[in-house]
Amino acid sequence: MTSPDIIAPETRPFDVVGLGVNALDLIAVIDGFPQPDAKHMIDRVEMQGGGMTATAMVACARLGLRARYVGRVGGDLWSRLALRLLRQDHVDVRGVIRVKDSPGHLSIVLTDRKSGQRALFARRPPAYEIGADEIDRSIIQSGRLLHIDGVDVSAALRAIDWAREAGAFVISLVNDERSPLAVLASRVLPLSAGAETSVAATKSYLASLSALIHLVAAWSEDDALLAVAMGAGREAWAGAPTEQLRTQIDRAIKVLEDPELAKEARMTERRVAIRRIANEIFDFTETTRRSLGPHWQARTPQEREEITRLFADLLERSYIGKIEMYSGEKIQYAGDTIERDQATVRTRLVTKQGVEVPVDYRMHRVGDRWLSYDVVIEGVSLVANYRVQFNKIIQTSGYGALVKKLVAKEQEGMQADRELPVKKASQAK
Repeated sequence: MTSPDIIAPETRPFDVVGLGVNALDLIAVIDGFPQPDAKHMIDRVEMQGGGMTATAMVACARLGLRARYVGRVGGDLWSRLALRLLRQDHVDVRGVIRVKDSPGHLSIVLTDRKSGQRALFARRPPAYEIGADEIDRSIIQSGRLLHIDGVDVSAALRAIDWAREAGAFVISLVNDERSPLAVLASRVLPLSAGAETSVAATKSYLASLSALIHLVAAWSEDDALLAVAMGAGREAWAGAPTEQLRTQIDRAIKVLEDPELAKEARMTERRVAIRRIANEIFDFTETTRRSLGPHWQARTPQEREEITRLFADLLERSYIGKIEMYSGEKIQYAGDTIERDQATVRTRLVTKQGVEVPVDYRMHRVGDRWLSYDVVIEGVSLVANYRVQFNKIIQTSGYGALVKKLVAKEQEGMQADRELPVKKASQAK
């Protein structure tokens, strides 16, 4: 045992007790979502156990822990199948509360084979709600660790009290670290999964499983499992937008930390490399379109191309100027929110003084790539800021005045580039 906070395994019949939701999921794989009043063929149907806590207990059992599930179960076919699946994975279900006259908790999930998008239809009967007076103290105290999902809050809070009373270790896996469950837990593991905007709890569910793998790996001192957990954590916590952004930012940092490229003779080469990476991160055309707002529609293709080039040059120089100030600050990735072809990647820039600066990247999918069209720093949107400036110039002086200002900025930047090596040389004397 690696932590003195967790009681010895021989003192409890179970390693982990889970109190929360169980369900049965029927997953249908289809080619395109159906239209009303039409017949559509299903490629295949799968039946899986569902519910965050029940699934977490299955994961724990498969990883070698003695797991017990506590929750309500109906009396119909779907309920019996859900229990059978738990038993097949050697999860103890003797603590379930049976409600024979209630239908089961059932979810029907339509999954599009090509896009991976899903639609979920769920039924959680009212009889599945658990009150604080319905749970059994001895069952809750039969494990070394208590896992709860917090759906039935009163029961969860009572279970936490009993678990702590018996010396059990209570871990809270939460998105909101201010929740009552987090306050009462022995340890809080923030999932940072963000708001669920599509299929309910998908990101929270994946992040929870990843956290459980980490815990089991630490308990068992299994280095191989820990390596798997680290990989699983990256997959569960972050989607493609985060991973693509992380890759490009890591490339930029490597360029900045390269001692050869830091030499004055290779300054231009370094800036070219950073500019190239910036073009892999940002969609400057989309940024320009959104910054111009309604004025974009009135522009000809040639005008759009010109202002996009000018604005991109301004943004690239600004990006290069800021990133060259990098001096070892940490960048933390706090997860992403994905809604079809739109995403927001949340990051935190941690200064050497420990100050955290939230930086969000708003992104959209272009083919197989995720590109950023806006950056929000401490709640201030770059696009919104420029939209106000551009609109004011156009309204007061006309579109041509905006172009002239951007041309002047470009010329100032080119002049600064020419003068910088001379300035550096004079400073070195």
